[in-house]
Amino acid sequence: MACHSGQDSGEQGMRSAYGLVASSLLVGVLAALLSALVLARPWGTSIDIGGLYDHPYLRNFHGGEYSREHQTDFRWTRPTASLVLPGAGPPAPLTLRVHGDTPGHRVSLDGGGGALPVVLRSGWQRVSLLPRANWWSGDVRVQVTAPPQVNALDERVRGVVLSRVVLNGRGGYPPQGRRCWWG
Repeated sequence: MACHSGQDSGEQGMRSAYGLVASSLLVGVLAALLSALVLARPWGTSIDIGGLYDHPYLRNFHGGEYSREHQTDFRWTRPTASLVLPGAGPPAPLTLRVHGDTPGHRVSLDGGGGALPVVLRSGWQRVSLLPRANWWSGDVRVQVTAPPQVNALDERVRGVVLSRVVLNGRGGYPPQGRRCWWG
């Protein structure tokens, strides 16, 4: 006849609790390692200016247009406009695809580190800069300033034409202010 004591069932309960804790710790460590791998990868994103989803990133731009000649969507800035890229993080190269209507057209780009004067040539070209992100939110804001252009056929006061923004981020760097935020 077998006799079971209460002490044996208590030991089994403790072993099963320890096993549950150990399994939970293992799952947590694996999740942290997978997150680290994802964060360590460089990332990139682009915004097609003049397309359907560009509006949240643009301040002081005219409406979207399409050029059959160049086969691209675009928008004219006003003489002073800005691009806002929420949560883009620490410095990452930002490339703008702009169009110079006339040789020598001057544009100023300010990504938080001071104005960068750019002299455009005729046609499409890429202009790159390294903007600074807001230390708390990680938001990147780029101010675009161009002399006003007025055309007899178009009564809008225009700055410069943009068709694309490309941002390439570095891996492993969440926005600085959010690193220590736990709420």
